[in-house]
Amino acid sequence: MFKIIHQGHLFAPEDRGVNDILICQEKIAKIDKDLSHLGKQLEAEVISADGKIVVPGFIDEHVHFLGGGDYEGPAGATTDIEFSSLTTSGITTAVGCLGSDDTARNMLDLMRRALDLEKLGITTYLYTGSFNVPSPTITGNVRRDVMMVDKVLGVKFAISEVMASSSSLKEMAEVAKDSYLGGLISGKKGLIHLHVGKKAQRLEPLFDLLKLTDIPITYFVPTHVNHFEPNVMEHAIQFLKMGGTVDLSAIMDPEAGSLSSLRPDLALSEFLKAGISIEQIALSSDGNVSMPIFDEKGNKTGLFNAGVDHLYHMFLMIVKNCRVSFSDSLKMVTSNVARVLGIENRKGSIRVGKDADLILFNKDYSIDVVLARGRVMVEGGKALVRSYFE
Repeated sequence: MFKIIHQGHLFAPEDRGVNDILICQEKIAKIDKDLSHLGKQLEAEVISADGKIVVPGFIDEHVHFLGGGDYEGPAGATTDIEFSSLTTSGITTAVGCLGSDDTARNMLDLMRRALDLEKLGITTYLYTGSFNVPSPTITGNVRRDVMMVDKVLGVKFAISEVMASSSSLKEMAEVAKDSYLGGLISGKKGLIHLHVGKKAQRLEPLFDLLKLTDIPITYFVPTHVNHFEPNVMEHAIQFLKMGGTVDLSAIMDPEAGSLSSLRPDLALSEFLKAGISIEQIALSSDGNVSMPIFDEKGNKTGLFNAGVDHLYHMFLMIVKNCRVSFSDSLKMVTSNVARVLGIENRKGSIRVGKDADLILFNKDYSIDVVLARGRVMVEGGKALVRSYFE
């Protein structure tokens, strides 16, 4: 029932020095300099964190639970995500979404997979919708989905995307309002998560939606903004200076086959040079989708599954290459994301009463132990919990 994380250097994500953390079932019960005596009284299991760094579990706000890459043609799309790929990447909370295919894939399948993953131990949420408007839903209506389905935090649709439906601005505004109002009624965020494609308009549809709907800017979160062909970054900086928040995609890296993209650490550096606060930036994987493999002449020779582990690797890139503190780097995958999603009462930081989602890093930032809601998922860098079919 009780566990103590003993003498780890705690980043909550702010630096709190060496501390013990008492866990009662799924929750953090107490944080103090030394809880050894209390641990003995409670007969708590002790997990030594001496010489290790203890941080909140990562929150990945854009994961393709059912796979993606549908535009790659027959046999080109990935399939259902493996549970252990999430936990071994430090991900303890994940938000599932549909991509361009909402015909063969649907919201009920996405919901079913989210429930599977949560049964195995992590926390899962969903966006209703897909690339297209009108949006595919669970209940037949975006507002009802947000109001009545616990896992649905908001809606996703695409802007400036050639693969999406040619929806009018008014149609997109109605979907955005449904998510926003559904959130207000149910006490959720009801956010609007926007896939940004590579059409020349870039974020112009988003700027138009802000004018048309009068929904506060903090409810719109554009993702895949680290494109330089077209220069989405220019519009992203404009949006950020208006008070918005953006989501960088970890798999958008030329070395991972996304040739028109700016690697997230380089994109973050551009934002910081423009005077943007780190509090306005989130990082997600966009993982479990197919990406192209190119030869030295630029010819496409195959595909690979760009996994959620890109989130962890890009986080390390940011820690290594960007002139920001370790605490600030952590915010992009923990507290910033929790605030964007409206789940900061449970997730994103190490506080008494919050879920015991924790990563224990070795000194070289390799992952040693991962706990999700108090349960050890990874030990010694190896998955202890797997699905039946892995």
